[in-house]
Amino acid sequence: MDENTKNEFITLFLQTSQGNVSSMKALIAKKQSDKPDPDILSVLYRLAHSLKGECSAMGFVTTAKNSHLLEVVFKKIINNELLFTPELVVDISESINQLEYSLNHIASSGSEIDLTNHISQFEQRTGIRLSDVR
Repeated sequence: MDENTKNEFITLFLQTSQGNVSSMKALIAKKQSDKPDPDILSVLYRLAHSLKGECSAMGFVTTAKNSHLLEVVFKKIINNELLFTPELVVDISESINQLEYSLNHIASSGSEIDLTNHISQFEQRTGIRLSDVR
């Protein structure tokens, strides 16, 4: 792949991914109760799933893992396997912010931020281990 084509892919990736993160931030900010709207949760799940695929396809491994963890969290909330607590909303918001930071870093430097520590802490707080998820 020539440099021009690679730059076009990265530009498209960033536009799409940053749009998905902005949508996630707007939706999670609408949280008004401990019983979230199932339609909003479904949209959040699909956005996280899309981000996971986009980041994986571009080779941004820890950003993809962070997206995957969010995807699993939203799926568990949808399936009533995880309570949508105020503390979890804070963790979700922080994880979305970490996605945004990493995407901004990719945009400015071409490389992602290592989110390994954040992912480990988020796994601990939720009791979810990505290594156990199929």
